[in-house]
Amino acid sequence: MDSFEFNKIAAAVLVVALLVIGLNQIADSIYRVKKPETQGYKIEGVAETKSTAKGEVKKEEKLADIKVLLATANVGAGGKMHLKNVRLVTPMLVGVHQKLVLQCGVLLVKNLVHIQSLNTRPHSPLMARLGQLKS
Repeated sequence: MDSFEFNKIAAAVLVVALLVIGLNQIADSIYRVKKPETQGYKIEGVAETKSTAKGEVKKEEKLADIKVLLATANVGAGGKMHLKNVRLVTPMLVGVHQKLVLQCGVLLVKNLVHIQSLNTRPHSPLMARLGQLKS
């Protein structure tokens, strides 16, 4: 490869790189996205405080006392909710399971039929010869 051919290849690579960079700059100027004044969403129950020294935002979460929640818990209500969920989800799972079993059964039968057809007819003279040797 002479130097002229190498120069053509190098120039093509550089032109493509410049085109990509130029198109990126043009696309950035056309599709300018304005950033929101406040980042994210306000979440209730979270207090926001700013420290004056560094400007960092500290979030303090107000969590409910676990002892109060455990004292007011009702096991019977939880059991009823569990039964309700089981009654809703179980028919869907059974239907999906039956469909998968049916599809697997159909595929199994198709494969068995295919294997039996392979066993009854030889694909090559060598297979025919092997079949005669077994008999």
